[in-house]
Amino acid sequence: MVWEFTLYSSMLIFTGVVSAGIALLLWQKRSQRRAQLLGLAMLAQAEWAFMAGLAASSILLEQRLLFTKLSYVGIYFCMPLFFFFVLHYCSYDKYLNRRIVPGFFVIPLVMIGLAATNETHHLIWAGFVPSQNVGLNLVVYLRGPLYWLGVVYIYTILCTTTLLLA
Repeated sequence: MVWEFTLYSSMLIFTGVVSAGIALLLWQKRSQRRAQLLGLAMLAQAEWAFMAGLAASSILLEQRLLFTKLSYVGIYFCMPLFFFFVLHYCSYDKYLNRRIVPGFFVIPLVMIGLAATNETHHLIWAGFVPSQNVGLNLVVYLRGPLYWLGVVYIYTILCTTTLLLA
């Protein structure tokens, strides 16, 4: 594996390490449901940031894509878990039951599966172009049609979470 660590990639990795530390601290309070939910959300965020940092540090496109695909696990599990934490925090946890919760993971599992198999259908990323910024080890991902399904899903949960906290 070939690496080029930049300030950007290093900050992502640092964020992942800090988030993992917060998840560990929350795990000590795991007897409280809120701590469990927030701890899992922070663990997903840690995985997301750490994998994104490794992707940003990767020189080879295949290596970068591997870590980008792995980051999708954290990306798509972080928001529903944080939403569940906020529902519990705002005393709406009656909506967190065994029939409703699995439905929140249908789109994440579809998006993770599509990202993992993108080379066969190009529904998430249509292609890749090296960034024109000299000195930055970046790649521009050309978005495929189902990429936007994930964006709508994440922003819907984010906006709903924000309204609950307002």
